Amino acid sequence: MLISKNCTFIKVENISIGHNVRIDGNVTFAVSSGFIKIGSYVHIGNSCHINGTGGVEILDYSTISQGVRIYSASDDFSGRSHTNPTMPLSTRNLDIGKVLLQEFSLIGSGCVIILSVIIGEGAAVGALSLVKSDLEPWTVYGEVPAKK
Repeated sequence: MLISKNCTFIKVENISIGHNVRIDGNVTFAVSSGFIKIGSYVHIGNSCHINGTGGVEILDYSTISQGVRIYSASDDFSGRSHTNPTMPLSTRNLDIGKVLLQEFSLIGSGCVIILSVIIGEGAAVGALSLVKSDLEPWTVYGEVPAKK
């Protein structure tokens, strides 16, 4: 396992990492509740942010390129609740949903993946895409929002 020394792990007890994993520098793993599970033979590129509040699972042989953002929870920005992760959960109105990257997933640089999505086995997402719905296996996607 190769994990850069300048990665940040928030609530490390809710994070599991398989074997033969490489995590480059400046990657943040943030879990207030929920979990982050990383399989084996996974590479996570430099400067990624992974929020595991609703659960994030990255299965074996997946690649997450530089600057990817994965969010399994989102605050309500309507002004009717707090939006700060230091506030008690009872004062926040979170939209929460697990993100699953199935085996052999490939996520291009700068992509954003938002809650409640499944990236199908072998799906590839081009750089700077927004993923907000499930992706079919062994299919290439790109754009905002991501399309075949």
